[in-house]
Formats: sequence, structure tokens, C-alpha cells
Amino acid sequence: MLKTFCISSLFLGLPVSFASAQPASLQQSINEVIKGKNANVSVAMYDFSGKDTLSINGNRHFPMQAVFKFHLALAVLNLLDLDKCSFQQKILINKKDFLQKYSQLPAHKNPKGNVKLLLAEILRYTILESDNIGCSILFRHYLVI
Repeated sequence: MLKTFCISSLFLGLPVSFASAQPASLQQSINEVIKGKNANVSVAMYDFSGKDTLSINGNRHFPMQAVFKFHLALAVLNLLDLDKCSFQQKILINKKDFLQKYSQLPAHKNPKGNVKLLLAEILRYTILESDNIGCSILFRHYLVI
């Protein structure tokens, strides 16, 4: 079975210093680790000082799956920091929002939909329960212009 992996030093919280790590040797080391594996692996690292970046298979497209929810939550939290929304803001959830049958959101228990949930509650279910419907609602309300 072919597996797909996308590794981000930002997501993993790994400290990376390109000045001392010598990116060429770091890239060689990573290539040695993934060589011969029955998997598609992508690694990307960014040095915030702007001195260097490292990318292995960075031009490939991979499905975000559950990892996307973490980045979405960070984007929504950034909007909270900028006072563009509030944890107490209520979001209307319609029956059409529940295209999938499975959701942890309390609104899913109401067969007619049209339930308002707090942003804080939707965010919590999206991250803690990996709720796809919560993810879709957050994306639609806060990241699509």
C-alpha cells in the first residue's frame, strides 16, 4: 500500500536553524531516510529569518486530510486576535450543512437544522473531535471571500 506523508517543521514544532544545519546536508539526510520507502513524502521547512528554505517534493499536491483542521483553527484564532470575530459569535447551521451523516456537532442532532452554535463550540469540535462539518463551516464563514 502506497502511503502519503507531508511533514512540516512548523506543524511539528521542530526548531530549525539553517545557518548551522547546512541545508544541503540536511536535505541529503532527509532523502536518505525516505529513500526506498513505499510512500510519497513531502518535507518543507522555512527559516523565519528569511535566509533559507528547504523543500523536498514541495511542488507535489497532497490531500490535507485532518492536518488541515489545525491550520484552519490557527487562521480563525488569528482573526480572533485581530478582533474580526468573537468566540461568542453565533453561526447558523442549516440542514444542508450536514451533507455527511457523521458529525459531533450538537446541531447534527436536530433533523431540521437551523441551529445556532457559538464559534468557540464549532472550533472545539473541529479540533478535538476532528469534525469535518465544523471544518467546512469555519472555512466558509471565515476564510472564503
